[in-house]
Amino acid sequence: MKARRELYDTEYALANFGGMAGTIDVEGRLNDLYELQKKHAKLSRKLRKLEGTISKDRNLQLESVKNYGELLDVALWEIEEYGLDTFASFPVFTGTDHPRENLEKGAGFIRKVSEKHKVWSQIPYLDMNLETKDEIVYDPKEKFEIFFKPLIASGLLKNMVMKNGWEAARGCRTELEYAKENNLNILYEVRDVYGNLRIQKDLKPYSHLDGLKNN
Repeated sequence: MKARRELYDTEYALANFGGMAGTIDVEGRLNDLYELQKKHAKLSRKLRKLEGTISKDRNLQLESVKNYGELLDVALWEIEEYGLDTFASFPVFTGTDHPRENLEKGAGFIRKVSEKHKVWSQIPYLDMNLETKDEIVYDPKEKFEIFFKPLIASGLLKNMVMKNGWEAARGCRTELEYAKENNLNILYEVRDVYGNLRIQKDLKPYSHLDGLKNN
């Protein structure tokens, strides 16, 4: 989302603004800092308002869904209405007895991917988060066929980003399969040789030496 990227850019600029030591034009420097802080505050308000609007509109529609077909309609509406183009895939039930822990990690992953992409979040669409969850009998196979498969095949999404650890989750593997069938651009979160997580186009651990190979 553009608003989020602008906010992150401003936060980076503030973090690297530096002190006043050695500055000849102190007044001008202070004015630059003031303008940067003002811009940051404005962007923060803009982003909160935008995300609040999306959440409110979406949640109003989700309150009444009774089946996966209706759930799909809301998701497609949100993606098209707000120009979202990226699906962030992450494990929900795999590797934990407490799915909420995975959802917290998934939310962090979505925020990370959102720095460069316009991400649709599946979290509000998970059965456990639906107001009408007691009226929908959860069936993984049915949900993937009726909801996730046509969502990914809709032509509205351009990218699929796989969270580190996706290989162990059947749902993630299925989402990746759908993405490949529909020619989405696939990106992976990979731990590099230094232990840092990076998002890249292949699964090979990255090393700074890779950039020297063609020199």
